[in-house]
This record gives sequence, structure tokens and C-alpha cells, in this order.
Amino acid sequence: MSDATQLIYHARMSRVSLSLVLLVSTALHAAEPESLVLDFPIYDAPYNNSDGYTAPSMRQSLAITKDFYQFTHNAIAQRFPERRQARLWATIGLDFLMTWLPPGDSWLHEEWHRAVMGQYGIDSYNDVYNLPLFADTIAVSHVRDEDLVWLKTHHPADQVRLSAAGLEAQNELVTAMERDAFFFDVRNFNLFLYWSNLANNTFYLATCASRDADSITSDAYESEGRSISKRDFTGLDCNAWVYDLFRPNEPYEARGTHPSGVGIDRYIDWSDLSQAERDFLRRQRNLSLLSFVDPFLFGFDDGFRWGNTRVSANLRHYLTSFGYTLDAHVFLAGQSLKTNITAHWYRNKNHGYPGISVEWMNLPLPSSFTRVRVSLLTALWRQPDDQVFDTRKATTGGELAARVDIAFAPPWGFFVEVDGKTEGWVSGSVYLDRNVSGRFGVQARWARPH
Repeated sequence: MSDATQLIYHARMSRVSLSLVLLVSTALHAAEPESLVLDFPIYDAPYNNSDGYTAPSMRQSLAITKDFYQFTHNAIAQRFPERRQARLWATIGLDFLMTWLPPGDSWLHEEWHRAVMGQYGIDSYNDVYNLPLFADTIAVSHVRDEDLVWLKTHHPADQVRLSAAGLEAQNELVTAMERDAFFFDVRNFNLFLYWSNLANNTFYLATCASRDADSITSDAYESEGRSISKRDFTGLDCNAWVYDLFRPNEPYEARGTHPSGVGIDRYIDWSDLSQAERDFLRRQRNLSLLSFVDPFLFGFDDGFRWGNTRVSANLRHYLTSFGYTLDAHVFLAGQSLKTNITAHWYRNKNHGYPGISVEWMNLPLPSSFTRVRVSLLTALWRQPDDQVFDTRKATTGGELAARVDIAFAPPWGFFVEVDGKTEGWVSGSVYLDRNVSGRFGVQARWARPH
């Protein structure tokens, strides 16, 4: 086992140990599960129309993974209703094993990489389907060099976003499950999953921001040899992200020839980065710790009382196509209205820009529409022009979205939603350009009013 592999192994074991301690310490806060919220977008346009038919989209893969964890965690709770320790360890064991199996969090991580390429009809394969139990790294393989050259040439911002999308997915999974807990009273043992995903992002950044990255890349060269189809699309995500972020106009071919002599050398070593790129990557490692400012990580799913309203909040750090974003989420739940307010701080090389989004869920309707629920979202932002890292110019943009949920045979129902956005980065939307998307799907909601 190389030094780099040992580092990843010990990092993984450290996050597992930390999660276990925190989960055990907060287990007594968890109530018996009485609610469950499952949603699945059957059709997501225009993404599913890409190159004939492409799936899953970011929204679809997130729904699959979230639904899987919520359903299985709930099933474990129902299996051991009076045995808390059995519930605890069964959930931990499942979540640990699902690190290497579909549709677990690693599968979701890789699917979001694939979605960025999929919007342009670029083929790829998620190696999680190979069931790589206890592997240190997992690839998105079967990507052609020619497709990566085309993407960097025609969509340099998407090339940057491509490498960051996996970490974005893991942030969104945690936030989506926390929203279920706060707004819909879903009470499962999710703490191990929360901690492991957020810790994975920090440990990944820490590994990339060190000389151990070179050893990992060297191991990949040796194992993949001359086979282009076996190669990952980018190697270590964070190194490729910061490299392309700082060098949007550098041709992809400038990476040089693969050490085997076959194809382009896709992987970026720590030694390939400039001092400015290394410093920026280390700053992201440090900023990722802000994502642990989150009361949900310590079992406070209900939030805090403020009169007749429950309140909670957390922070999230994202790598983006233009630099990074810091989000401050505020959750508010009253007797008839659920609101999520997010303040955004978008940052590129030298400038920061503000943004805000407000989502209203389950808006009150006349009594004759008891089976219909409406949700609305509006967002406004300033982001760097063309999603460029070193620009001094910014563009004002925004997003509007609406969703209608209809229960036709409770707990079963369906939903229809439409969202439109201007140019700009939005977490969970694969499109950096202006876009209008629509989706419909089925749902099952056993949620009771809080």
C-alpha cells in the first residue's frame, strides 16, 4: 500500500470513527420515524432529450440516492422499533457498504460528473457499477480524449464545473435530507451519512492540496496502462478543477502525452500546479470546514423555536465554475408555510458578488384544493461574466421556479415543476447558460404536519 493510499485509507477510517462517535452521542435525540417523503422525477426535459435520450439528470440521480437512503433507513427503524442500538449499527453498516455500491453517495458523486458531459452527448461509464468494494478511488471511464478536447475548447466553464460536480452532489444530498427532516418531520438515523459526505469533501480537498496527490496519480498511471477506456475522465477532481479554473484558455492538448505514450495526459499532479493554484486549493480546503457549521449534524432536526415558528440554519461551501460559493441557508417553518431563504456569496479570483434565493413550500390554498400543494422559488444574483475566474465584470441574473404537487391516492401523488434561469451557476442545475427546464414525477408522502 503506497503512502498516498494509506493517507486515503486513514482519512476514510477517521471520518468513519468521527461519525460513529457523533452518531452514538446524538442517537438519543432521534424520535421514532413517523414520516417519509419520496420523490422521483420520471422525466426531466430538456436533459433527458440530450443526444436522443440521456439519463439520469442531476435531479433524477439526487432523487434516486436520497429516496434510497430515506427508505432503507426507515425500513431499518421499522424492523427494530424498540432496539435503538440495533437500528444504529444496521444503519451505519448499510451506509458504509453503500459507499461502493449503486445508488449510494459515490454513485451519485460520479453521476453528477457524468451529467455535465451528458448534456452535450458525451458518453461515459460510472465504474460504481463494477461494484469496487473498498476501492480507494472510483473512475468515470470510457470517455474519449476527443470529447474532452471539444468540451474545453467550446465550453471552458463547463470543463471547470465538470471536475467540481461530484463534491457539489454530496453537499446537495446532505442538504436535501436535512430539508426532509426539518420541513417534513422525517426522523431517520442520517447523521453518519451527513458527516461522511461532508468529511469526504474536506478530506478530498486536503488530499488534492498535498504532495500525496502525485503518488495517487502515479498509481493510476500504472494500473490503467495504455488503455484509454479504463482511464478516469480527470483523475483527482480538485486538482483538475483548480488547473482549468486558472487556465480557461489553455488547449486541453497542452496537458501533454500520457506516460504510456497513448492519448492525452488527463491527470493533474500537485507538482503541475502553480503556487497561486496551490494556495487557492488550500484555501478551499479550509473554507470547506464552514459546511460543518450545521446544527443538523448534531441531531437538532427540529431547529429552534421563535414564537410559533421553528428556525434553523447552516452554511455550505461549493466549488463552482468561476471559483467558489458560500451559502447561508435559513429554514423557517410556521403552521401553514415553509420557507427556505439562502444568502449566496459568489467569489472568483478577486471579487465577491451577492445573491439571494427564497423558496416557499406548501403555499396555503382554498379548502377545496386540499390535495393540491404549490411551491414557488425566486432567486436574484450577480455572478462573474461568462463564469470566468479572473474577470472584473459581473452579470445580474436570476431564477424562477414553480411546482405543483397533487395527491391522487394518498400517500401517492404526482408533481409537475418548471424552472427558468438566466446565465449563471445554480447548485443542482447542470446548465450554466440560460435554460428553461420542466419535469414531472411520482411521489409518496407519509409526512404528518409538525
